[in-house]
Amino acid sequence: MERIEKDNVTFAKIAEEASMILAVLLSVAHTIRYHGELKYWLKRFDGVATRYLDNYLFWFGILELNKNQDEKTVSNAILLASCQKPNFNTILSFKTG
Repeated sequence: MERIEKDNVTFAKIAEEASMILAVLLSVAHTIRYHGELKYWLKRFDGVATRYLDNYLFWFGILELNKNQDEKTVSNAILLASCQKPNFNTILSFKTG
């Protein structure tokens, strides 16, 4: 732990390390929460084929982004998103590219 003195106040460098650890913990907590919500949401379907997993993830992502909106706004967001050209990479594009 490095100590820095400035204006008669001693600061410890541990604060920087603690903020990095907190950021990592928050990231892990967010990932665990997102995984739990996705798993709960996917239970309503009778199995999900790996082939269509991208579609389910996209659908869930749209619902997550708009979960605080009214039903009409969510419907419009899904309609607009479905008309856009996808701009993400799939596993197949990595294998062939």
